[in-house]
Amino acid sequence: MAHSFHTGAGWAAGSQARSTGTFALAWPLIAFGLLYLAYLVRSGEWRALLFRPRDVPGAIEMAKYYLHLRREHPPQGKHNPLQKLAYTSVIGLGALAVLTGFAVYKPTQLAWLTGLLGGFQAARYCTSGSCGCSSRSRSCTSFSCSP
Repeated sequence: MAHSFHTGAGWAAGSQARSTGTFALAWPLIAFGLLYLAYLVRSGEWRALLFRPRDVPGAIEMAKYYLHLRREHPPQGKHNPLQKLAYTSVIGLGALAVLTGFAVYKPTQLAWLTGLLGGFQAARYCTSGSCGCSSRSRSCTSFSCSP
């Protein structure tokens, strides 16, 4: 009997296949994330990319510029404050995506992690949000180049 997504058995089989595929893709995400962090630390590039509290006023001014509430481009260094915010956010959201992904994939074996994240449903919402936010944040760094 062929499985169909209209039946419970077909949905469950498809769900298991999606989970396995997602879990398999977690390892390249982790590997490339660690390589990226190692590059940032070794090259010292993290100093130029880290969003600091002193960048908040510049981020507000840059947001005003992008929203056409300010005519002149605010002064900036190698990266503008919104780019720094996006690059800094990607690192935290990537780690959150990996942790919540593991908590959703193996909630029984990693019950301590699932509990730390607020339970299975909270981990599901969190993993969906963190993956979406990190890809949006990464897109922002591509489009927020200086003129």
